Amino acid sequence: MPALFTLLIGFILTWSVTREADLVSHEEAFGKFEAHSEILVDRLKGRLNNAIVAGRDMYTLFQKSPTVNNEQFLRLAENFSGLNTGRDLLAFVTRSYESTDDKFIFKYIWSPEKSVNKAKLTSELNQSDLGVSFLSKVIESHETAAIPLPDSFFTDTDNRGKILLAHGYNMDEGAGAVVQIIDGMEMFDGLAQGERFKGMGLQLSSVFVAEDGEELELSTSVSEQDEFATDDDYLISVHSFKFGDQSWNAVSWSTEEIFKVDHFRVQAALLVCVILTALVYYIVWSQLERTRRVSSIVDRRTRALKKANDELAEHYEVLQDLNSDLFVARKSAEAASRAKSEFLATMSHELRTPLNAILGFSQILKDQVVGPLGDERYVEYSNDIHASGGHLLGLINDILDLAKLEANQLMIENHDVYPSDLLDSVKSLITPKFAEKNVTLKLELSDDMPQPIVGDDLRLKQIIVNLLSNAIKFTDEGSIDVRLYPKAFENKDNQSGYMIEVRDTGIGIPEEKQSLLFQRFTQIDAALTRKHGGVGLGLAICHELTTKMGGTISVESQSGEGTVFFVHLPLEEASAADTDDDMMI
Repeated sequence: MPALFTLLIGFILTWSVTREADLVSHEEAFGKFEAHSEILVDRLKGRLNNAIVAGRDMYTLFQKSPTVNNEQFLRLAENFSGLNTGRDLLAFVTRSYESTDDKFIFKYIWSPEKSVNKAKLTSELNQSDLGVSFLSKVIESHETAAIPLPDSFFTDTDNRGKILLAHGYNMDEGAGAVVQIIDGMEMFDGLAQGERFKGMGLQLSSVFVAEDGEELELSTSVSEQDEFATDDDYLISVHSFKFGDQSWNAVSWSTEEIFKVDHFRVQAALLVCVILTALVYYIVWSQLERTRRVSSIVDRRTRALKKANDELAEHYEVLQDLNSDLFVARKSAEAASRAKSEFLATMSHELRTPLNAILGFSQILKDQVVGPLGDERYVEYSNDIHASGGHLLGLINDILDLAKLEANQLMIENHDVYPSDLLDSVKSLITPKFAEKNVTLKLELSDDMPQPIVGDDLRLKQIIVNLLSNAIKFTDEGSIDVRLYPKAFENKDNQSGYMIEVRDTGIGIPEEKQSLLFQRFTQIDAALTRKHGGVGLGLAICHELTTKMGGTISVESQSGEGTVFFVHLPLEEASAADTDDDMMI
């Protein structure tokens, strides 16, 4: 049954493809005819436009030589190459205001053929309602116009293919026009030479609106080819174009014998379809035989796959259970992380209370407030206790800030901050550390820096102090400079900002390790860590505080040449009203 169905489908496809190939062959033949027709019409239109140009040129010559006589004009026209093809008549026309039967006066009448009765042609133009209406309209409008003349327009003359063409001018005698009678058949014969347009016919038609508003449909055939009888016997093509202010239709025709249909495509399509049908039939038959042999194998494998599918279902249930356990474990881990953060925050507070007491009493012992200690070693011990307690308190503060950052509980406050006061406060906090080393500290505030600005002075002070503490650790001699100056953000539509720059002359940071600076619990060199201390939280906290303030932090450094940290923060000046209120308080 499938094999018979394949044969039926092959027959249907063969019929469809061969029919489509036949249609395409006919379309190609018609397309070739259509292209030839378009070329023929374009050439004829070009000849008519050349006729307009030639008439205008003759009138221009006439205007420039008003003293030329009729004989000179005729000799000039005879030698004018633009008038030598397809012309029956060329004349200048003006209105006649005398009481005669002629409505127009024709002068400088020229025709290349001696046998043409020019007087008779001009007289019949004067007596014809169509000619009078056409010339009157052209003279009044001063435009270019043309109409195909009916075959019965002129008496005793072969009128087939004649075209009346005129363009109006203002002449010395009044309004007038240059009139031409074009022999369309002669033009067509000159265009249709050779095998290319053999057997083709052409008919021109246009609608002329007379002075009384009546629309006249005019047409003429410009070829020797007889007009077509029915659409089934001829190939027909219609082309429209503008000539002056009028729309023209050009109907071309030819027989199918001239533009023959190439049946090679149909024969090739039929042969290919027959071969493909036979091939598909063989493939289907062989596949049916193979299917019968494979059917038993498929049944056995189906049973095996069903068994494997059952095993996969069991594994899927196991994976679902594991996924549920993993979800519970993740929730537990998150809860443990929150508990860790809360524990760190609680323990940091609990540890800072006794440490503050240790620092206070060690400071009293070190300064010998209650009296001499008696032995200098006790003073050294007090200094060590105070220094160790201060170092431990700094670590606890960093851990507390880190716990707040992880729990997203650290808030940035905004109030008025005076940069000058900020630098003075930093100087008072950090100066004791500089007394232990041969390093000078320089704090510089730019004159362009506005005061006050909006920000969190506690967190700004923490950033600067952390950067300075980091700089003093790794700088044994030289200087550390802190600069505060305004600088706009280049990648934020020039948003106002200010820069905190901390520059030292220390040991520097290798370029390959600079990317690790702002990570938590990261140390560049373990040996340096043992020497200078620290757990790697200071710069990480600076980075996170800067990010929370909407700014950026970066570093520039080379080994042995010092380090520069840049903290770029958005600048928002405090309003005058807020400043006045602060002053009043």
